[in-house]
Amino acid sequence: MAKRASDAEEQAVIDDDLIAAALAEEQTSAASKHVGQVALADMVAEAHVLRLSFKNIKRIDNLHGFQALTKLCLDNNVIREISDLDHLVNLEWLDLSFNNIAKIEGLEKLTKLTDLSLFNNLIQDVDGLDTCANLQCLSIGNNNIAALDSIVKLRRFKSLRLLNMEGNPVSKESEYRMYVLAYLNNLTYLDYAMVMKSEIVAAREQYQDELLDVEEKEALEEEKATREAAAARQTAKLQAANLAVVETIFDDMFKEDTEMAKLKYLAGINDIVANFQSEVESASDQFLTVRVLRGRAGAPQGVNRPPSSPSQVGLEKDKSKGRETSRFSVALKELRQQYAGDSVKMIEEFNRQKKRVFRQLQIQNRDHVEHGDLEELRAEVAKLGNALMDLEMRQVEQFEDIMNEFEVGVSHRATQRERAPRARAPLTPSTPPRRALCPSSSHRRTSTARSTPRASRRSSRISARSRSARIRTCAT
Repeated sequence: MAKRASDAEEQAVIDDDLIAAALAEEQTSAASKHVGQVALADMVAEAHVLRLSFKNIKRIDNLHGFQALTKLCLDNNVIREISDLDHLVNLEWLDLSFNNIAKIEGLEKLTKLTDLSLFNNLIQDVDGLDTCANLQCLSIGNNNIAALDSIVKLRRFKSLRLLNMEGNPVSKESEYRMYVLAYLNNLTYLDYAMVMKSEIVAAREQYQDELLDVEEKEALEEEKATREAAAARQTAKLQAANLAVVETIFDDMFKEDTEMAKLKYLAGINDIVANFQSEVESASDQFLTVRVLRGRAGAPQGVNRPPSSPSQVGLEKDKSKGRETSRFSVALKELRQQYAGDSVKMIEEFNRQKKRVFRQLQIQNRDHVEHGDLEELRAEVAKLGNALMDLEMRQVEQFEDIMNEFEVGVSHRATQRERAPRARAPLTPSTPPRRALCPSSSHRRTSTARSTPRASRRSSRISARSRSARIRTCAT
């Protein structure tokens, strides 16, 4: 069914020249027919369609860089294996018809694929399409598929509307069309012919008993998959909270116990181990879960309280820690933005003064600028330096206050497991610690910074920057 390349026929590889020629063919303007070597990388990154049909290509390769590619045509070549497509995660249309492919593979990462053509190849089974859940059109005619059971494997594709299997040995079976319509009742077209609703009803009635068994099996598998997904989510939550040991603690205790191989022959050992496992699991559940009585304290007697609800202590502690960390990060970010804005305003004000001084010198139209002409500007530079240094020192002090408050909050939550959280002021620059934004202390620091000798101010600046670096490390 698939075409064969003769030995005399020269087989091609996908190289830059072939890609450049294919991309040039996609251009609409005659002036852009020539693709330069420099522009090729940019065109590859932006390309949405690539047609490499009738090129006698033997192997799929050298397609890296096509991040935006949604349509790839590799039909009418001599490709034997589907490979090197994992990185084309945005691919929606793939045409591999008229090749020498014997097995469906290499499509695991193409989860966005909606149209797939494998027409006229050497394929014997439809395995290998599991992750292509969004398939709408599948053309797999003129292959070697012979078993009707292969059609049942296509039931997982709930969006499949067009199916072409004409030319396969299975399509010559007398019950082929009824069998397909019974198991794939969402099809609109089958083998180039529109599907009528009456055909689907008749097909499902004919295979009613078999469909009941299949649907029951699928329901059990779906329920199992749901449980496994829920268990996986729970395990992920525990791992994120560093509580994964709770699920594995019993197995971990016996993993390296060499004596169990001898003890398992003792009478009653299995019951002892089972009871011990039950106790361990109970202790683990008690660690993770606590009953929290709901309702107001001191309710009148005879009034039924609302039922208790389970609260996972370990995960709640992790969520509380995450909230505290998030508040800490937001507070630091807002504080940085506030002081960065203040710094920018200071520098902009200095630039305006500098322009005013230069404008005055230009008006005077003097050939030589005296040292005293820039005295005002030098004074403003010194004033700006002192103001920025004072701003940095105040910022670092506020950073330290917020960091201390964060550490106290984390320590408090680590020691108080069941105590209700106390109301605390939000960690935001709008309500900073008293020591950081007290007007008198701020004025005192400003005066001190301006009266301190230059060497002392340089030492204070180094100390402030080291503290700032320590805070950034803690925040990250």
